[in-house]
Amino acid sequence: MKSKKIYDICETIKSLDPSQVDYQSAKSELKKRLPAITVHSCYFEGAKRTNDAAWYNGIAALEWDHLTEEEINAFQHVTPTDNIVLAGLSCSGSGVWFLIEVPNRDYSLMEATMQNVY
Repeated sequence: MKSKKIYDICETIKSLDPSQVDYQSAKSELKKRLPAITVHSCYFEGAKRTNDAAWYNGIAALEWDHLTEEEINAFQHVTPTDNIVLAGLSCSGSGVWFLIEVPNRDYSLMEATMQNVY
């Protein structure tokens, strides 16, 4: 990691004790200091922000949290493909994430799923 500031925040998050009462709030406050992106958003009635236009960019985020070291190491054997845009280790060090290109641009299934959820 090139940024010492980001590295230090991640190391502080890793050092937090999950058994402490204020663990989640401390972790949340530290994560707010990290850079972030919005990969894919849908806004519709009943959502937090209904006044923003939504569009789908063909990128989806996948994330697995609270993994064992063995499980994290298993992801190191994932072979990059044209569909994997970016991958990394979570800031806590106990999860992995992938940004993948979704080649099928048929949004009907996504829209149907969102209608059932919201």
